[in-house]
Amino acid sequence: MSYSFPIARRLWRWAKAARRNWLLRHQHPANFYIHLVGIPMALVGVVVLFFLPWPVGLTLFVLGYVLQWIGHRIEGNDVGELIPLKRLLGLPVTPIAPRYAVSADASTKPDVSAKPMPSARSDAGGSASSREQP
Repeated sequence: MSYSFPIARRLWRWAKAARRNWLLRHQHPANFYIHLVGIPMALVGVVVLFFLPWPVGLTLFVLGYVLQWIGHRIEGNDVGELIPLKRLLGLPVTPIAPRYAVSADASTKPDVSAKPMPSARSDAGGSASSREQP
């Protein structure tokens, strides 16, 4: 008997797309490793708000978020939580740092790494006959 799990499959596709998006936005090594510290620190800060005096939890949360903000300044892109707000207000948005934008476009296309890149040859001879066949 074969089982079908459409909800689980949909969630799995969403999780893979979210991970791909996150990795595209955190390509600089410093930003990536700062986030590995900042995200857990901010999450622990939220949990600590319920169990310890509020200044401790708030300090952890703010410090974790500031670390992530510093990482995005290093990367050269906007913090993810501010992108929807900036779009709503009509402000310019930089979701992926310009220096990584080309590699981001290439990594979203299928089989880019499997095929060799075509060499950039200029047609100095200007052979129009090869381009236009009557």
